[in-house]
Amino acid sequence: MDAYYLEEKYRCIFFPTNMLGPARLWYQSLPVESIHYFNYLREEFIGHFVQQRRYTTDAHAILGCKQREDETLHAIVHHFNTSSINSPESVANMVIVVFTYGLHPGVLFKKQVGKPPKSRKDMMERVHHYMKQKKKTREREPTFKKITAHLM
Repeated sequence: MDAYYLEEKYRCIFFPTNMLGPARLWYQSLPVESIHYFNYLREEFIGHFVQQRRYTTDAHAILGCKQREDETLHAIVHHFNTSSINSPESVANMVIVVFTYGLHPGVLFKKQVGKPPKSRKDMMERVHHYMKQKKKTREREPTFKKITAHLM
């Protein structure tokens, strides 16, 4: 099927299906029901991305990244990475601080505050290492509970 011959509403629906990274973030930031014509959507997209500058996130985009009560560590890491993926390098230290203070108080938080990471990469390596350790601990727990239950 040739997309050129689709009705306007279907073009608007299919347009974002292949978007990734900054393009998807831009599309998701558009107000709901603000696009009524494909030509308008196309012009907005071109106006935003055809410029000779890379899309960058300002510091305010990541300040709201805080772990909710029901949110897993994996989910907050994903949300944080999505929000801060295009932050300028000058904001690197702030990115580390915002992530750390967005966590629930606990072991990971204490490790991050006690010995702050030197870079974002270092921070993410620590977080992923912590998540792997926690997963291994959870996998061992049922075996330990079975053994102690059997002994009683």
